Amino acid sequence: MRTFYRTNFPGVDVAGALRGRGVESGRIGIVGLRDVVPAAHLEQIKAGVPAADIVDATDLFETVRLTKSDFEIEAMEDTSRIFREVFAELEQFIKPGVREMDINAQAHRLARERGVKDPMVLVETSPFEATSFGTERVITRDDLLMVWIESAGPSGYFLELRRCYTFGDPPKEVEDFWELQTEGVAAGVAALTSGSTGYAFVQAMESVLMRGA
Repeated sequence: MRTFYRTNFPGVDVAGALRGRGVESGRIGIVGLRDVVPAAHLEQIKAGVPAADIVDATDLFETVRLTKSDFEIEAMEDTSRIFREVFAELEQFIKPGVREMDINAQAHRLARERGVKDPMVLVETSPFEATSFGTERVITRDDLLMVWIESAGPSGYFLELRRCYTFGDPPKEVEDFWELQTEGVAAGVAALTSGSTGYAFVQAMESVLMRGA
């Protein structure tokens, strides 16, 4: 069983955990040190393990993360399976006459019932301007709808999945863009070979999308 722990003093508790494992000195790397660790929490860690040399381990972690173990692949596949189940059931609810916020609430319920701890659900309808957590706007038959769910699954591995919906025949420009987008994704996936980076996907997809610019 996975245990989730909350604390108001994470730096103090991290330092305590390090001391408890006998690693309160030497070089200690923290992933995301430059970008996501608040200064106050870092000061708590340094005060708790004053003999340690605290360094940023983000680059090292990113290099190691390029190689996925069988466990990691299975964990990501599990999160993907859960999200697909959520969308399959949610799609029975998505129809004209339903409010954006109701779609959001249903997606949250379905995700949480499957062990997703803190799902973020965003909804957007045409004309596409900005995503939201769902407004009181009622979906009409002429709308194009996008639903976006992102979160870590019960395994702790994170996924973003978006799907788009239409309730009638979409405009031709929408069909054309959809075909271009599909071709771009296929090119990106083909570029993801062993040893490549995520940027290879971006470059390959961009080369296709620019044709429609």
